[in-house]
Amino acid sequence: MHSVFPVYGLSENFITSQFNVFVVLLAAGFTGYRSENMENNAPPKFSEGQNFFSVFGVFFPSATGVLAGINMSGDLKDPSSNIPAGTLAALGFRLETSTMYHTCIC
Repeated sequence: MHSVFPVYGLSENFITSQFNVFVVLLAAGFTGYRSENMENNAPPKFSEGQNFFSVFGVFFPSATGVLAGINMSGDLKDPSSNIPAGTLAALGFRLETSTMYHTCIC
């Protein structure tokens, strides 16, 4: 197939696929970067009974727990193998507990 953009090495199929992605983003509600969007989305919209401190109380322990784990990584005997193993173990534990939750509760 002859390329319309031989200088850049781009084929017509590549350009068409990128255009299709752009069209899908617009159809999915992506409206771009506008000041109206920022004004509408910047203020908090808490659910009834929620406030800043109740939401922060959920976020803060998760962030500080991750940071505490990162700070302790220097104490590991073999960080280059222990960190990936610990990360995968944490992801596996998360998958297992969420699966159990959804099986039992939902």
